Amino acid sequence: MADTTCPDCAVEMDQIERTTFTGRDMREYQCPKCGRKEIIDCGKALWQILSDADENQVKTSPLPSPDSCISRSFAAKTFLAAY
Repeated sequence: MADTTCPDCAVEMDQIERTTFTGRDMREYQCPKCGRKEIIDCGKALWQILSDADENQVKTSPLPSPDSCISRSFAAKTFLAAY
């Protein structure tokens, strides 16, 4: 994680905002003593990493056949009917 000490006062800054809508984990800090604000890019947002991984998985895995979907559905109904 990035250093969040105010360069002017040497006081630990408080995190006042965090946004990830751009796909980056952006955090805004403010010094409680002098009021200085800094925005720090903490890297790729977790949701973006997971989304990229899911896209890669979808591209590399074949779609299930309709028969396998029907058989799984039938198996689930049969299992639930038994209880």
